[in-house]
Amino acid sequence: MTSVFRLSLDQLPEHAAAANLKTLADFSLKSTYDRGVNQQCLHLRAPGAATADLKTLDDFSLKSTATDVSTNQAYINSQLPNVKDPKVKQVLNHCKINYDGSQASLQLAIGSLAANNFAAVDMYGEMAWENMNDCARVIKQGPPPPGLPGRNAKTLQLIDVTMVISNMLVPYQL
Repeated sequence: MTSVFRLSLDQLPEHAAAANLKTLADFSLKSTYDRGVNQQCLHLRAPGAATADLKTLDDFSLKSTATDVSTNQAYINSQLPNVKDPKVKQVLNHCKINYDGSQASLQLAIGSLAANNFAAVDMYGEMAWENMNDCARVIKQGPPPPGLPGRNAKTLQLIDVTMVISNMLVPYQL
């Protein structure tokens, strides 16, 4: 994975296993990573997110990302029948495949998290991340479908946050 959000073990706070949202936000503020990660962490809308441990926070993040992906899947499906430009339709069809793959990967990641298989969560999260980046690449080649560039960018931010959290869990694999 080539994401700027990959963390190495020497970058993790010593207390990462017990980190909560504030710790993660503080760490992201002190790091050289995009401050958007901090903003995304602070805007998670889930009961208990502010005091959650990393596993619970990853669960919130994965499910939030999966919901966003599902919303975008519905958007793409609603746009496909109305698009006349074959090049725009090609971009939509390509991103539809990416979103389907991303959703499948996120569901596998959610199941892996429940089973405490943190390495698999990271692997499946990376697959979702790669799918969304491929959609972004195709959107940039254009012509972009109306509304999809912004939607995909938001999804990428959510996946980036998920990947930061998942990476922090990997060293605690049981």
